[in-house]
Amino acid sequence: MQTPIGRESSPVEIRRLYDWKNNTEEFEFELRGETCKAAIHDTWNDGHELSVRLTIEDDDLVATGFYYAEKDLLQVIDLNSKRHLAQKFL
Repeated sequence: MQTPIGRESSPVEIRRLYDWKNNTEEFEFELRGETCKAAIHDTWNDGHELSVRLTIEDDDLVATGFYYAEKDLLQVIDLNSKRHLAQKFL
């Protein structure tokens, strides 16, 4: 799934993707009353592809993917939740 990020509709924390200067960064923020943890890492240390992992409320939802600054494109490659995992066993 590929999702372009609209700057005007993105949360303030996503702004860190646009202003990326570090090699690795982890931070927490609140979104709609949920505690979120984000980890961003420069995949190839060249600033072109950022590896992104987002965890919401102690692994209730985990999303991983890549952000491509040149195209302003966020590509989600894995989306898992506790509910999704539980449904596999029902």
